[in-house]
Amino acid sequence: MHIKKAFFIITLLIINSIFVRAFNADFKYYNTCFGDKTILVSTSTSTNVIISYQWDINNNGVFGDLMGDSVVFSFPEAGIYKVGIRIVNDINDTDFIYKDVLINPIPKADFSIVNPCKDNYTYFTDISTIASGTVASFYWDVNSDNIINDSSGSVCKYLFQDTGMKSVSLKIISLMGCADSIKKTFYINNSANADFTSIRLCKDDTAKFHDNSILNNDFILKYSWFIGDSVEINERDPKRYFTLEGMYDISLIIQTNNACIDTISKQLEVKPLPDFDVLLSGSTTFFEGKSVTLTVTGVVDSTIWSTGELTKSITISQSGEYSLEVVGTGTCKHVSSYTITVLPLYEPVIHNIITPNGDGINDIWHIENIEGYDKVDVSVFNRWGDLVYSSNSYKSDWNASYSGGIVPDGSYFYVLKCTINEDTKTYKGTLSVIK
Repeated sequence: MHIKKAFFIITLLIINSIFVRAFNADFKYYNTCFGDKTILVSTSTSTNVIISYQWDINNNGVFGDLMGDSVVFSFPEAGIYKVGIRIVNDINDTDFIYKDVLINPIPKADFSIVNPCKDNYTYFTDISTIASGTVASFYWDVNSDNIINDSSGSVCKYLFQDTGMKSVSLKIISLMGCADSIKKTFYINNSANADFTSIRLCKDDTAKFHDNSILNNDFILKYSWFIGDSVEINERDPKRYFTLEGMYDISLIIQTNNACIDTISKQLEVKPLPDFDVLLSGSTTFFEGKSVTLTVTGVVDSTIWSTGELTKSITISQSGEYSLEVVGTGTCKHVSSYTITVLPLYEPVIHNIITPNGDGINDIWHIENIEGYDKVDVSVFNRWGDLVYSSNSYKSDWNASYSGGIVPDGSYFYVLKCTINEDTKTYKGTLSVIK
């Protein structure tokens, strides 16, 4: 009995395994970009003949929106849709399955155009948009042959060698394979050539920069200067004060009314000012008959005085403002000025009395107007011809002193000699001392 029962169970298992039927609903889909007709294809399996394919496109649980093993449907917008298929075979078995169908957004192709100018690179930059996902590929047609394969990448540049109407196309493809393209027509203008000159590139001086750009019936809308740093200056002819010598990078960017852009950069040297001194032979304030000599020392290329003289030394004997322009070995100039004051030289006024009593009046022998002379000699004698006082640089400071005391009251004789530029004038007279 036990042997028969085991044989029966094994026989049933074998029979069941032989008659298990394959019956599974499934599908796949193609063309998943919005705007395309999406193809839904059944991949269902069955050991019997499938006689019905019913689709639920609206995800409402009702099969029958579309019928057939392969259907086409245009989804209303990008997004994720729940789609189902139900199959029925010839023995009335049924099966169904729902899947997410992803409809990808179409990117919107667009690009900007910068510097549409002859003989300069025109730049085309992708500015396309996409609702979700990423634009993965860029293909350009810049030579108008209608073949979009001239360049790849989000930025393209092209050198147009003549003016006129041009066309450029861009095709973009998203990471999910959705594509869009755009064609733009624009005008290539005459080019603009940026250039500039500079003067007075010297340390501790104000340099001037002058726009020398060449245009073709256009005008410049914007200047962008960068003078040794990242600060943008929008003047046509800017100035810059340099406190340090050395090499500086100077750039000028111009933009014309036709959107043409050109750039020029130069490396210029700010040179040192001339290293010199001016030596003066004396004071710049002096009396008539005298002079002062100004002498330039140091390594200089040239000197120009306001008097027109080109020598390194100049002698001045008249009042006035005098300027000196010195040019160093690096062409840098330095201008300095000097004020010369010439005082009038008057005849000496000789006082003829001394009252050395300490009252502050005539306590000393005062001689006026002797400050401007090179040398002032005085000699004072008593009535017997004896020398009681002498000085070779009199400063109006004799108080009638003699041998530790004061000379007696009485009349004395003086000799005054005033010398300027080796020209001596002699004055003689009497002097009274009254205590």
